[in-house]
Amino acid sequence: MKRFSTDDVVSLMIGKDTETAERCGAGGMFQVIRVTETLEDGREIDITENIDQGKFYSSNDDVARDLGLDPEKIEFEG
Repeated sequence: MKRFSTDDVVSLMIGKDTETAERCGAGGMFQVIRVTETLEDGREIDITENIDQGKFYSSNDDVARDLGLDPEKIEFEG
């Protein structure tokens, strides 16, 4: 697992797979394909390996919480 700072994250770009959830009877949910964080200094870092890609999520906030981030303090893309 890649270590990353949770203090200077400005936004998360979340790539979502909604088709698998739909086929499994979990419509409205998604699995994460990719997660990229953008830091205050503008750097973008792929942190996908820090998330369970097999888990179904119902919101971006849930993804952020699983990464140890406060969803109220960041913006979401995707």
